[in-house]
Amino acid sequence: MAHFAGASTLNFGGATPTGNFVPTIYSKQVQLIFRRKSVVEMITNNDYLGEITDFGDTVQILKEPTITVSSYTRNATVAPQSLTDDEIVLVLDQANKFAFKIEDIETRISHINWEALATNRAAYQLKNHYDREVLAFMADPANILDANEMNDQDEANTLDWTTPDALLNGISSMSTRLSLQDVPEEDRFLVLPYEAMEVLARADSKLLNADTNGGAANLQTNPHFKGTLRGFQIYATNDAPTYTSTGTGGTNVGRYAVVAGHMSAVATANSILKTEKIRDQDTFADIVRGLHVYGRAVVRPESLAVAHAKFA
Repeated sequence: MAHFAGASTLNFGGATPTGNFVPTIYSKQVQLIFRRKSVVEMITNNDYLGEITDFGDTVQILKEPTITVSSYTRNATVAPQSLTDDEIVLVLDQANKFAFKIEDIETRISHINWEALATNRAAYQLKNHYDREVLAFMADPANILDANEMNDQDEANTLDWTTPDALLNGISSMSTRLSLQDVPEEDRFLVLPYEAMEVLARADSKLLNADTNGGAANLQTNPHFKGTLRGFQIYATNDAPTYTSTGTGGTNVGRYAVVAGHMSAVATANSILKTEKIRDQDTFADIVRGLHVYGRAVVRPESLAVAHAKFA
Protein backbone atom coordinates (compact mmCIF):
# COMPACT_ATOMS: atom_id res chain seq x y z
CA MET A 1 0.00 0.00 0.00
CA ALA A 2 1.28 3.50 -0.83
CA HIS A 3 1.01 6.27 1.74
CA PHE A 4 1.76 9.94 1.12
CA ALA A 5 1.80 12.75 3.65
CA GLY A 6 0.68 16.30 3.12
CA ALA A 7 -2.70 17.23 1.67
CA SER A 8 -2.99 19.34 -1.46
CA THR A 9 -5.73 21.33 -3.14
CA LEU A 10 -4.52 20.47 -6.61
CA ASN A 11 -7.20 19.20 -8.94
CA PHE A 12 -6.32 16.81 -11.73
CA GLY A 13 -9.87 16.56 -12.98
CA GLY A 14 -10.50 13.33 -11.09
CA ALA A 15 -7.78 11.49 -12.98
CA THR A 16 -6.08 8.59 -11.22
CA PRO A 17 -2.88 6.74 -12.13
CA THR A 18 -4.98 3.94 -13.59
CA GLY A 19 -7.01 6.44 -15.57
CA ASN A 20 -6.13 9.66 -17.40
CA PHE A 21 -2.71 10.40 -15.96
CA VAL A 22 -0.95 13.06 -18.08
CA PRO A 23 2.82 13.21 -17.43
CA THR A 24 3.27 16.77 -18.73
CA ILE A 25 0.55 18.14 -16.45
CA TYR A 26 1.99 16.27 -13.50
CA SER A 27 5.48 17.64 -14.22
CA LYS A 28 4.20 21.21 -14.36
CA GLN A 29 2.36 20.83 -11.06
CA VAL A 30 5.44 19.37 -9.32
CA GLN A 31 7.61 22.17 -10.76
CA LEU A 32 5.13 24.82 -9.61
CA ILE A 33 5.04 23.60 -6.01
CA PHE A 34 8.80 23.03 -6.00
CA ARG A 35 9.60 26.59 -7.10
CA ARG A 36 7.20 28.05 -4.53
CA LYS A 37 8.82 26.18 -1.63
CA SER A 38 12.53 26.26 -2.55
CA VAL A 39 14.90 28.69 -0.84
CA VAL A 40 17.42 28.43 -3.68
CA GLU A 41 14.78 29.56 -6.14
CA MET A 42 14.47 32.80 -4.15
CA ILE A 43 18.18 33.62 -3.78
CA THR A 44 19.72 32.74 -7.16
CA ASN A 45 19.37 33.90 -10.75
CA ASN A 46 17.13 31.26 -12.30
CA ASP A 47 16.21 32.96 -15.56
CA TYR A 48 17.49 30.01 -17.60
CA LEU A 49 14.72 27.50 -16.86
CA GLY A 50 13.33 27.59 -20.40
CA GLU A 51 16.68 26.62 -21.94
CA ILE A 52 16.73 23.07 -20.53
CA THR A 53 15.87 20.20 -22.84
CA ASP A 54 17.95 17.30 -21.52
CA PHE A 55 20.43 16.16 -18.89
CA GLY A 56 23.93 17.36 -19.79
CA ASP A 57 22.74 20.50 -21.55
CA THR A 58 24.81 23.65 -21.21
CA VAL A 59 23.63 27.23 -20.83
CA GLN A 60 25.92 30.07 -21.89
CA ILE A 61 25.86 32.98 -19.44
CA LEU A 62 27.45 36.28 -20.43
CA LYS A 63 28.50 38.64 -17.65
CA GLU A 64 28.16 42.33 -18.36
CA PRO A 65 31.53 43.93 -19.08
CA THR A 66 33.44 46.12 -16.66
CA ILE A 67 33.49 49.73 -17.83
CA THR A 68 36.50 51.92 -17.05
CA VAL A 69 35.74 55.52 -16.04
CA SER A 70 38.49 58.16 -16.30
CA SER A 71 38.76 61.93 -16.08
CA TYR A 72 38.20 64.09 -19.13
CA THR A 73 39.78 67.38 -20.13
CA ARG A 74 38.53 69.73 -22.81
CA ASN A 75 39.55 68.87 -26.40
CA ALA A 76 41.25 65.67 -25.24
CA THR A 77 41.16 62.62 -27.48
CA VAL A 78 38.70 59.99 -26.26
CA ALA A 79 39.96 56.42 -26.66
CA PRO A 80 37.06 53.97 -26.55
CA GLN A 81 37.43 50.87 -24.44
CA SER A 82 37.25 47.50 -26.14
CA LEU A 83 34.63 45.35 -24.43
CA THR A 84 35.38 41.77 -23.53
CA ASP A 85 32.64 39.24 -22.83
CA ASP A 86 33.16 36.94 -19.88
CA GLU A 87 31.32 33.72 -20.61
CA ILE A 88 30.32 31.24 -17.92
CA VAL A 89 28.97 27.81 -18.76
CA LEU A 90 26.12 26.44 -16.66
CA VAL A 91 26.06 22.65 -17.02
CA LEU A 92 22.97 20.61 -16.23
CA ASP A 93 24.99 17.82 -14.62
CA GLN A 94 23.01 17.12 -11.44
CA ALA A 95 19.92 14.93 -11.19
CA ASN A 96 17.51 13.44 -8.67
CA LYS A 97 14.72 10.97 -9.31
CA PHE A 98 11.46 10.00 -7.70
CA ALA A 99 9.23 6.98 -8.18
CA PHE A 100 6.15 5.75 -6.39
CA LYS A 101 3.70 2.92 -6.89
CA ILE A 102 -0.06 2.96 -6.48
CA GLU A 103 -1.87 -0.36 -6.36
CA ASP A 104 -5.10 -0.77 -8.26
CA ILE A 105 -7.03 -1.65 -5.13
CA GLU A 106 -6.22 1.72 -3.62
CA THR A 107 -7.75 3.62 -6.50
CA ARG A 108 -10.86 1.46 -6.31
CA ILE A 109 -11.67 1.74 -2.61
CA SER A 110 -10.35 5.20 -1.77
CA HIS A 111 -11.79 8.64 -2.41
CA ILE A 112 -8.32 10.21 -1.99
CA ASN A 113 -6.67 11.85 -4.98
CA TRP A 114 -3.34 10.02 -4.89
CA GLU A 115 -1.87 12.10 -7.69
CA ALA A 116 -2.45 15.34 -5.80
CA LEU A 117 -0.92 13.93 -2.63
CA ALA A 118 2.02 12.46 -4.51
CA THR A 119 2.61 15.71 -6.39
CA ASN A 120 2.89 17.67 -3.18
CA ARG A 121 5.16 15.10 -1.55
CA ALA A 122 7.43 14.66 -4.58
CA ALA A 123 7.90 18.43 -4.88
CA TYR A 124 8.70 18.70 -1.18
CA GLN A 125 11.34 15.97 -1.27
CA LEU A 126 12.91 17.33 -4.46
CA LYS A 127 13.06 20.75 -2.87
CA ASN A 128 14.92 19.36 0.15
CA HIS A 129 17.56 17.61 -1.97
CA TYR A 130 17.94 20.58 -4.31
CA ASP A 131 18.26 23.22 -1.59
CA ARG A 132 20.65 21.12 0.46
CA GLU A 133 23.03 20.46 -2.44
CA VAL A 134 23.00 23.94 -3.97
CA LEU A 135 23.41 25.71 -0.62
CA ALA A 136 26.39 23.46 0.16
CA PHE A 137 27.81 24.38 -3.26
CA MET A 138 27.36 28.07 -2.48
CA ALA A 139 29.11 27.66 0.89
CA ASP A 140 32.12 25.89 -0.61
CA PRO A 141 35.22 28.03 0.10
CA ALA A 142 36.39 27.28 -3.45
CA ASN A 143 33.50 29.42 -4.71
CA ILE A 144 34.07 32.41 -2.39
CA LEU A 145 36.75 35.08 -2.24
CA ASP A 146 39.14 34.71 0.68
CA ALA A 147 38.18 38.19 1.86
CA ASN A 148 34.54 37.07 2.17
CA GLU A 149 35.27 34.07 4.38
CA MET A 150 34.59 34.97 7.99
CA ASN A 151 36.52 31.94 9.24
CA ASP A 152 37.34 28.34 8.35
CA GLN A 153 35.90 25.09 9.65
CA ASP A 154 38.52 24.47 12.30
CA GLU A 155 37.13 23.62 15.72
CA ALA A 156 38.91 26.50 17.42
CA ASN A 157 37.69 29.03 14.86
CA THR A 158 33.99 28.22 14.93
CA LEU A 159 32.08 31.43 15.60
CA ASP A 160 29.92 31.43 18.71
CA TRP A 161 26.63 33.00 17.66
CA THR A 162 24.55 31.65 20.52
CA THR A 163 23.35 35.07 21.70
CA PRO A 164 21.32 37.68 19.78
CA ASP A 165 24.12 40.25 20.10
CA ALA A 166 26.79 37.89 18.76
CA LEU A 167 24.57 36.78 15.89
CA LEU A 168 23.62 40.33 14.94
CA ASN A 169 27.26 41.44 15.05
CA GLY A 170 28.17 38.50 12.83
CA ILE A 171 25.45 39.38 10.33
CA SER A 172 26.71 42.97 10.29
CA SER A 173 30.25 41.76 9.57
CA MET A 174 29.02 39.67 6.64
CA SER A 175 27.21 42.70 5.27
CA THR A 176 30.37 44.79 5.57
CA ARG A 177 32.46 42.22 3.70
CA LEU A 178 30.00 42.30 0.80
CA SER A 179 29.92 46.11 0.81
CA LEU A 180 33.72 46.24 0.61
CA GLN A 181 33.41 44.24 -2.62
CA ASP A 182 30.93 46.82 -4.02
CA VAL A 183 28.09 44.29 -3.93
CA PRO A 184 24.74 46.07 -4.45
CA GLU A 185 22.76 46.50 -1.25
CA GLU A 186 19.44 45.54 -2.80
CA ASP A 187 18.58 41.85 -3.32
CA ARG A 188 20.97 40.59 -0.67
CA PHE A 189 20.08 37.36 1.12
CA LEU A 190 21.11 35.45 4.23
CA VAL A 191 20.25 31.78 4.83
CA LEU A 192 20.01 30.67 8.46
CA PRO A 193 19.18 27.36 10.13
CA TYR A 194 16.17 27.31 12.42
CA GLU A 195 18.50 27.16 15.42
CA ALA A 196 19.67 30.65 14.48
CA MET A 197 16.10 31.86 14.10
CA GLU A 198 15.44 30.65 17.65
CA VAL A 199 18.33 32.84 18.85
CA LEU A 200 16.84 35.85 17.08
CA ALA A 201 13.37 35.16 18.46
CA ARG A 202 14.29 34.92 22.15
CA ALA A 203 12.47 37.11 24.64
CA ASP A 204 15.55 39.25 25.22
CA SER A 205 15.89 39.94 21.49
CA LYS A 206 13.86 42.51 19.57
CA LEU A 207 15.44 41.65 16.25
CA LEU A 208 12.31 40.09 14.76
CA ASN A 209 9.80 42.78 15.72
CA ALA A 210 8.04 44.93 13.14
CA ASP A 211 10.37 47.88 13.69
CA THR A 212 13.35 45.78 12.63
CA ASN A 213 12.10 43.55 9.84
CA GLY A 214 9.24 45.53 8.36
CA GLY A 215 6.47 43.43 9.85
CA ALA A 216 4.01 41.16 8.11
CA ALA A 217 3.75 43.47 5.11
CA ASN A 218 7.28 42.45 4.16
CA LEU A 219 6.52 38.73 3.90
CA GLN A 220 6.63 36.97 0.53
CA THR A 221 4.95 33.83 -0.74
CA ASN A 222 7.94 31.64 0.08
CA PRO A 223 7.31 30.11 3.53
CA HIS A 224 11.01 30.30 4.42
CA PHE A 225 11.20 34.10 4.17
CA LYS A 226 11.39 35.64 7.65
CA GLY A 227 11.83 39.36 6.97
CA THR A 228 14.81 41.67 6.57
CA LEU A 229 17.73 42.30 8.88
CA ARG A 230 20.84 44.44 8.33
CA GLY A 231 19.94 44.77 4.66
CA PHE A 232 19.57 41.02 4.14
CA GLN A 233 16.44 39.16 3.20
CA ILE A 234 16.44 36.39 5.80
CA TYR A 235 15.52 32.82 4.87
CA ALA A 236 15.28 29.95 7.36
CA THR A 237 15.63 26.32 6.35
CA ASN A 238 16.46 22.85 7.63
CA ASP A 239 18.69 22.46 4.57
CA ALA A 240 21.37 24.93 5.71
CA PRO A 241 24.85 23.44 5.15
CA THR A 242 26.42 21.67 8.11
CA TYR A 243 30.06 20.77 8.50
CA THR A 244 32.46 18.63 10.51
CA SER A 245 35.27 20.63 12.03
CA THR A 246 38.87 19.71 11.26
CA GLY A 247 40.06 20.38 14.81
CA THR A 248 40.18 18.12 17.85
CA GLY A 249 37.92 17.97 20.87
CA GLY A 250 34.48 19.42 21.39
CA THR A 251 31.41 18.51 19.41
CA ASN A 252 30.27 19.14 15.85
CA VAL A 253 26.59 19.23 16.71
CA GLY A 254 24.90 22.41 15.54
CA ARG A 255 27.74 23.70 13.37
CA TYR A 256 26.57 25.41 10.20
CA ALA A 257 27.95 27.23 7.20
CA VAL A 258 25.95 30.45 7.03
CA VAL A 259 25.63 31.66 3.44
CA ALA A 260 25.03 35.28 2.49
CA GLY A 261 25.24 37.11 -0.77
CA HIS A 262 23.52 38.79 -3.67
CA MET A 263 21.05 36.97 -5.89
CA SER A 264 23.27 37.58 -8.93
CA ALA A 265 26.11 35.58 -7.38
CA VAL A 266 24.91 32.14 -8.49
CA ALA A 267 22.96 31.06 -11.56
CA THR A 268 20.75 27.99 -11.41
CA ALA A 269 18.53 26.12 -13.81
CA ASN A 270 16.35 23.11 -13.08
CA SER A 271 13.45 21.23 -14.55
CA ILE A 272 11.28 18.16 -13.99
CA LEU A 273 12.64 16.77 -17.22
CA LYS A 274 10.83 13.47 -17.56
CA THR A 275 7.70 12.12 -15.93
CA GLU A 276 6.08 8.88 -16.99
CA LYS A 277 3.66 6.20 -15.90
CA ILE A 278 4.43 2.55 -16.49
CA ARG A 279 2.67 -0.64 -15.53
CA ASP A 280 4.36 -2.67 -12.80
CA GLN A 281 5.12 -6.15 -14.12
CA ASP A 282 5.15 -7.80 -10.70
CA THR A 283 2.03 -6.38 -9.04
CA PHE A 284 -1.34 -4.90 -9.98
CA ALA A 285 -0.15 -1.35 -9.80
CA ASP A 286 1.05 1.67 -11.73
CA ILE A 287 4.50 3.19 -11.24
CA VAL A 288 4.91 6.93 -11.63
CA ARG A 289 8.48 8.17 -11.88
CA GLY A 290 10.23 11.39 -12.72
CA LEU A 291 13.66 12.91 -13.25
CA HIS A 292 14.67 16.29 -11.87
CA VAL A 293 17.80 17.78 -13.48
CA TYR A 294 19.61 20.94 -12.51
CA GLY A 295 22.83 22.87 -12.72
CA ARG A 296 24.49 25.65 -10.77
CA ALA A 297 27.37 27.99 -11.48
CA VAL A 298 29.03 30.80 -9.55
CA VAL A 299 28.81 33.95 -11.65
CA ARG A 300 30.11 36.47 -9.11
CA PRO A 301 32.25 34.95 -6.34
CA GLU A 302 32.74 38.39 -4.80
CA SER A 303 29.00 38.45 -4.10
CA LEU A 304 29.07 35.43 -1.77
CA ALA A 305 30.11 35.32 1.88
CA VAL A 306 30.24 32.46 4.36
CA ALA A 307 30.62 32.09 8.11
CA HIS A 308 31.05 28.84 10.06
CA ALA A 309 29.14 29.18 13.31
CA LYS A 310 27.25 27.44 16.08
CA PHE A 311 23.96 28.60 17.59
CA ALA A 312 23.59 26.28 20.58
